[in-house]
Amino acid sequence: MITMVTLHIVNADARDQALVLLKKNTELARKAKGFVSRDILFAQNDPLKGYSITTWQTREDMERFLKSPERPPLTHEGPDKTVYEITPQGRVLLFTRTYSDVFEVVPVP
Repeated sequence: MITMVTLHIVNADARDQALVLLKKNTELARKAKGFVSRDILFAQNDPLKGYSITTWQTREDMERFLKSPERPPLTHEGPDKTVYEITPQGRVLLFTRTYSDVFEVVPVP
């Protein structure tokens, strides 16, 4: 199994829209091949700082989902990986910073 952990720093002006995006991607992931689980966590002392933790059977399953055309259209820009959603009205800044890393379980003897 493989787990992706992503830090999301939310644009305060678009917090509701960012949460809708996270929910929508969670619903889509649940239908995808190889999906195991997903949790969305937000800091109690900072409502703009959240993490998504998503586990997949294989890295290939995860990568297939990340490339899925069903996912909402997004652009990632710059060193902080700023995330914009592409809408009919134009680009909406959802996350001022994102950072993802992929982990695998290490068996403990």
